[in-house]
Amino acid sequence: HCTSITKITLHEGLQIIGGGAFYDCSALTEMPIIPSSVTMIGLSAFYNNENAYGTIVIPQNVTTIGNQAFYDCEKVSSVVISSDATPGNQTFQSTTAITEILDLSDTVDYSVNRYGLPNTATVSDSIGDCFGFVSVVDVSGNGGGPAQTLIAMLPLVMVLGLVLVAVGILVWNRM
Repeated sequence: HCTSITKITLHEGLQIIGGGAFYDCSALTEMPIIPSSVTMIGLSAFYNNENAYGTIVIPQNVTTIGNQAFYDCEKVSSVVISSDATPGNQTFQSTTAITEILDLSDTVDYSVNRYGLPNTATVSDSIGDCFGFVSVVDVSGNGGGPAQTLIAMLPLVMVLGLVLVAVGILVWNRM
């Protein structure tokens, strides 16, 4: 149990995140970035990281995702999956804040509730469908291409649109 750790940095070259490695890191404030070198995420690896915000990114090289790997990560808001590994049972159980899942895998059906994802989450299989994401994440590990890089467009477009409307109103009122 690592109840006082607030941040975790995982370095490239790491291959296995063992079972229970970050179990009950309840003070963690953000989900760590999983390096592209990781091939296995063990049973309950991030279980009960209840205060960790952010996005869970499953890199392409991951071949095993253990049961309950991200169980009770209550404040995680999105998941990006580029691996074809089938998650274990209840992998995302009690991750109630997840609203969007970007599934870049070829073989796993994330609409199936066996993984514990909230029924209200939107599952998309292309970057173009995921306008609500708020960060840029390279999930390829090799610089990525357009199909492997998640680009957040909507928040920026919305802000720019509001600025343009405000400027237009100001100009109109001065005429």
